[in-house]
Amino acid sequence: MPTIPPGALDLASLSLPKTTAAFWSHFKPSYTLSDSDNIAHWDGYPPYTTSPYWTLMGAKRVCEGLHGRRLRIQREFEHERITRFHTETLINFAQEVRADLVRVIQEWKELRRLLKTLDQAETDYIMGTHLLQWKSRYIFCLAEDLKALKRGPQGFLEVFNHRW
Repeated sequence: MPTIPPGALDLASLSLPKTTAAFWSHFKPSYTLSDSDNIAHWDGYPPYTTSPYWTLMGAKRVCEGLHGRRLRIQREFEHERITRFHTETLINFAQEVRADLVRVIQEWKELRRLLKTLDQAETDYIMGTHLLQWKSRYIFCLAEDLKALKRGPQGFLEVFNHRW
């Protein structure tokens, strides 16, 4: 098991704004995930360019919508991954999960270093921290999956079904 960075699991445990309209408008199946919509603007690392969506909606609603979008992306990724789970050998699938975990941990560390150079009151810091929280959530889920895979296929399926 790769070493989880200190603080990553704390960020992963923050609750989602599942009761807000902005969250649900971006999580629901009728929402089309697109790289060209205004909310996709925040998918990469800072610095960010000015977004009319930010001005129109405000930081709180943009963050709520991003939570919905990112949870939707995670759900779709994990549903694709469950298909691979059923078609790959257990060892190959576990190696894939481990490789994903190592990659996301590295991304988390890079983003964390970048955030230390930014002013906490700036949009780049706020939205970069939001992205860091989601990388933390991915780390938590991948680590949970890897631990479950050690128990065998049924352990992994139980974790997957509990999550979704």
